[in-house]
Amino acid sequence: MPDSPPDVVTINVPAQASVPVATSDEAPVIYDEEIQEIDTEPPAKLETPKLPEKKAAEPDVKPEPKPEGPKEMQAEPIVTLIPSTKKNQKEKEGAREGELTKGGESKEDAVSYLILRQLPGNHPPLYPLKARLENRQGQLELLYRVTKEGQVVDLQVLATSGFKDLDQEALRAIADFRFVPGQEGWARHPVAFFLKGPAAPLPSKLRSKGAQN
Repeated sequence: MPDSPPDVVTINVPAQASVPVATSDEAPVIYDEEIQEIDTEPPAKLETPKLPEKKAAEPDVKPEPKPEGPKEMQAEPIVTLIPSTKKNQKEKEGAREGELTKGGESKEDAVSYLILRQLPGNHPPLYPLKARLENRQGQLELLYRVTKEGQVVDLQVLATSGFKDLDQEALRAIADFRFVPGQEGWARHPVAFFLKGPAAPLPSKLRSKGAQN
């Protein structure tokens, strides 16, 4: 009995799923096989702007208050005991060197104190501070008698400066004048108070450290 053919086995294979294909109306891009080299310069380096360096914050130090300076007073005081007059100069030239000249016999015959020889240590009047602050100036003339011992007596104001404090200071200073003995007689003594230059500060009353040591 001939062999019977094998049974045919039927295998049901599901249909392959369709893959969606993208379609485009644009023409396809074809690339050449050779790659073209494009010469391009490298981009310039961008310089980063330098930012200013930040300085360390300075401590907020408040300036110390300055001590109040002394008040200003008027210009430099000058007290003149020897006003330049022709009469005084003539009397001074008339006195011979080495010879003592006596004062006048009366007030009317009073001579200039310039022709009388003085002892060392005589000091001119001081300018009163209040007068300086108030810018007061003036000229006066004193009259006095020199004793045989050289002291000043009978001192008086012959011509006032117009200010009592200036007159009083002149009287105080000239009263202490001393002359070489042997020149007794009357003498006249002019004194001028005047200010010169810009205002100057008052001297401080505080003593320095060096003065305290």
